[in-house]
Amino acid sequence: GSARREEIEIARDRGATIVRAAVVHAEGIEAALRHVPEGSDILVTFDCDAIDCGAMPAVVLASPGGLTYTQVTGLITGAASKGRIVGFDLMEFVPGKDADGTSTFTAASVLAHVVGTLANAPRG
Repeated sequence: GSARREEIEIARDRGATIVRAAVVHAEGIEAALRHVPEGSDILVTFDCDAIDCGAMPAVVLASPGGLTYTQVTGLITGAASKGRIVGFDLMEFVPGKDADGTSTFTAASVLAHVVGTLANAPRG
């Protein structure tokens, strides 16, 4: 929702398929996971703005209608089942806006899920 038109065009020009949160809400996480090639190396760049502002209010551009925590962790687990996560970064979290610690807890939980997913990934 917060991407500028130019950013979307660049992503599409590079072969990215953009799946909006509304589509994931309507069709489930498979709407996004179907675009992850089997056996691929996966770099996850996670923008905290993607999580609904009720669970992640301390972001650059908070907006309602984002993904749920469960959808986010399902996407991470689902991606890892299709390929190998080779990197992960978390961005757009603004600690100075986190008045009650909700966003810190959510961000830390996402990171813990990634670490657990990587720890349980097949070796080789």
